[in-house]
Amino acid sequence: LSGLNAAATDLTVTGNSGRTTTVDVAASGIIEVLGVYSVSGSGTINTSWSSTSTLYLDSDTNQSLPVDTYSGTVKLGRLTGTDTTTYTLSGATSITALTIEQYATLAASTYNLTLTGNMANAGSFDGASGTVTFTGTTALSGAGPYQFNDVTISGTLTHNSSNTINVAGDWTNNGTFTSSKTVAFNGTGSAIQGANDTTFGSMSVASGSTVTSAAWKKAANSLGG
Repeated sequence: LSGLNAAATDLTVTGNSGRTTTVDVAASGIIEVLGVYSVSGSGTINTSWSSTSTLYLDSDTNQSLPVDTYSGTVKLGRLTGTDTTTYTLSGATSITALTIEQYATLAASTYNLTLTGNMANAGSFDGASGTVTFTGTTALSGAGPYQFNDVTISGTLTHNSSNTINVAGDWTNNGTFTSSKTVAFNGTGSAIQGANDTTFGSMSVASGSTVTSAAWKKAANSLGG
């Protein structure tokens, strides 16, 4: 799909045994799906996303996000109404840039998500029991809630969101984290770890939660409990 903006109610990429199915979404290509996007079948299925391409899922139907390496932008929304459409990872997934619109939720379930670019959240993100790894230069923005399980930073992560980052699992910093906002630990047991110290703008620990750390730094704001 080169130089093409395409819209579909449902979009299914189907592979056939013994064959290779290839879908190329070229520079600036936008694929908008108003129903369900799915990948199925056998054989080899290759999807190639340009770094400036966009997959826009704008649906009223809860669905799984196919496993892929999305080299462009994934945008999740809801077509009509004010109920929530939930998109759930179906396996380990890599996304360059992620946008979650109002009335949309991305649920990680038990799977891991790797982000190399920015994440804008006006809806909701639920990390469940998965790990989110930030490997590039990422800014978190938007007024929607961020609920992570495990967080791993190997690149640069900046917290620009007005909302608190909630972490139920471990925080591993092998890169750079910058924020003047709050990181709230709200799980049953978390560890702050990694090769690099973390300076939190503010940090809170929920009642009944335990946080351990080999090395961490706390900025001047209050430590709540």
